[in-house]
Amino acid sequence: MVLVSQVNVGQTIVQNAFIDRYMAAANGEYVKVYLLLLRLAGIGRLSVSELADRLDITEKDVMRALAYWENAGLVTLSRSGDDLSEMTINGFDAPAAAARTAAPESRPVSAAVPAPAAPAAVPQAAAEEELPDETPQKPRRSQQELAEDEDYAQIVYVAEKYLGRTLKPKDLEILAWMYDELAFPADVIEYLIEYCVESGKTKTEYLEKVAMGWHADGIRSVEQAKQQVRAYKLSSGNYYAVLKAFGIYNRAVVPREAEFVDRWTRQMGFAIEVVQAACAEAMRKNVKQPFDYTNKILEKWQEAGLKSPADVRRYLEEGRESFRQAEEKSAEEVQQRRQEKRRTEHRQAQERDVLAARRAKICQDMPEFEKLEAEIIDLSAKRDLETLNGADARAEELKQKILSLREKKTGLLAAAGFPADYLERV
Repeated sequence: MVLVSQVNVGQTIVQNAFIDRYMAAANGEYVKVYLLLLRLAGIGRLSVSELADRLDITEKDVMRALAYWENAGLVTLSRSGDDLSEMTINGFDAPAAAARTAAPESRPVSAAVPAPAAPAAVPQAAAEEELPDETPQKPRRSQQELAEDEDYAQIVYVAEKYLGRTLKPKDLEILAWMYDELAFPADVIEYLIEYCVESGKTKTEYLEKVAMGWHADGIRSVEQAKQQVRAYKLSSGNYYAVLKAFGIYNRAVVPREAEFVDRWTRQMGFAIEVVQAACAEAMRKNVKQPFDYTNKILEKWQEAGLKSPADVRRYLEEGRESFRQAEEKSAEEVQQRRQEKRRTEHRQAQERDVLAARRAKICQDMPEFEKLEAEIIDLSAKRDLETLNGADARAEELKQKILSLREKKTGLLAAAGFPADYLERV
């Protein structure tokens, strides 16, 4: 950035007009920035970061100061896109200064800082990220003008009481921004301060963030603000109740988890006690994704028409009773199958013993019968081998011999007065 000065260099001269018209109403940091600009007027090139480093303030603070002095007419900023390309320190008789000071009744010199999150020199993209859209375009008044406003004076008094300190110029600028630019009523600002202090937040930067959120949500009355706070506290309490149900402590809820909790409590309308019961069921299952599993449980409960904790208890008790009965029935069926298997095995063992005894008796009484059985076994083994070797003709020949021998066996049994299947079944 090129720094151009229309005042004499070689020494730092502060004109009386600056002290008389501007210094008293300006923030101390803004005055320091202006004085440093006067001091560095002859160096030619300068950066915002260099100004910030020299004064030990942030670049955003520098940009606020430059925007303030540009609005007052003491500097002229030239931009190339989002960057500052040139800055001119105007003399007090320069056209820009004259145009802004000639008719104070039509355009008052602003002593209040532009909205802290979006000063005039901040690139538009950054401003859109930090400030809600449609910020009221109410003219900002100086602290001297605001001091004559009884409501604003009461705001300052309440803020000092709650915050427990004398407010600094920067604190006053944020309060003025809430009151004069965001157009919050005095009682809303007082309640905002009370709420933040009760939450343990006493920095005005935090008050500023809350104000931006309330403005974006369209809050314009204390009742609306209280409803917002109640809703936030309820949601926050629900978040931690769910984390606790999952055995999670000492950390805040992450966005995905908050989305689940909001869905269960807001969209699905479940009481937090019902949600906790679902969480307990998920933990009992020891699943890897408890939030996803809890969501499935609650969807099932919603389909079943469950609303209250009593509904859930009754549903779970009925489910456990049904499960117990099913388990008992299953155990009984298992026992019956085991008994039937044991009976079958016992019967089969008895049949084997009977058939073995019959065979032993026949072989004892008819040695030729045992000889036929041994020969059939030998030929069957040979037939199987020939089949494996592909000798189908030989295998067929052996098969016919086996059939002939079996007929002889049957004939022996018949001659002894036994049925053909005497040795095959009881």
